[in-house]
Amino acid sequence: MMTSQDIIGLVVIISYFVLTGILGITISTKAKIGNETKRKILHSFGFLSYPIFLFLFDSWIIASITALSLGIGSFILISILEKYKPDFLLFFKERHKGEMKTTILIIFFVFTLTLIASWGCLYTSLLGLLAIYSWGFGDMFAALIGKRFGKHHFKIQILSKKTIEGTIACFVSIYLVSMIILFIYQWSPLISLLFPLLLASGGALIELLSIDGLDSFFMPVGLFLFSLLLYVI
Repeated sequence: MMTSQDIIGLVVIISYFVLTGILGITISTKAKIGNETKRKILHSFGFLSYPIFLFLFDSWIIASITALSLGIGSFILISILEKYKPDFLLFFKERHKGEMKTTILIIFFVFTLTLIASWGCLYTSLLGLLAIYSWGFGDMFAALIGKRFGKHHFKIQILSKKTIEGTIACFVSIYLVSMIILFIYQWSPLISLLFPLLLASGGALIELLSIDGLDSFFMPVGLFLFSLLLYVI
């Protein structure tokens, strides 16, 4: 049963995506910036919403259902627009057909998984927040730095589109974000400084090996599994 706090969370998350949706369309159509930068701005609007689910809902069940519903609803809406009003979606430059709706569905599905596992099963917001924010910032800076400054590509054929600069940016951003989160949650200085090294190494490796946009799933899930080690050590 929904409480008044759950209703507040629902109103806030819907308002957030309406406002960021308008802002995203405005940026995509008006701002004179590269397509990859526009893509990552939209990407940031997605993962930055995660704390709303964690802290403004009273029940992890309602929060999880809301996240999954938003993902499925967005997928259906975009599918309808693709068929009947394709001009409405021209603001987003897709790398391949169906990228936008598939990515949104994956993001909200991952939100649902981490909310259930972190909040619902382990009674903590920490692991979900570590996974989502480490993935979000790591993936974003890997793409932005790699595209803008990447000059040294990996020699292995399957990794030839990835750059050393992008991988380093991914590692550094995950390290800094996870370190800040651990300090905020008042873990010991030693763990807050050393554990992010493991998390950043794992996240950078997953991002490097993930191709065709699969990092949107494997990075947060992998980072969540790495974060579970906090409860072991």
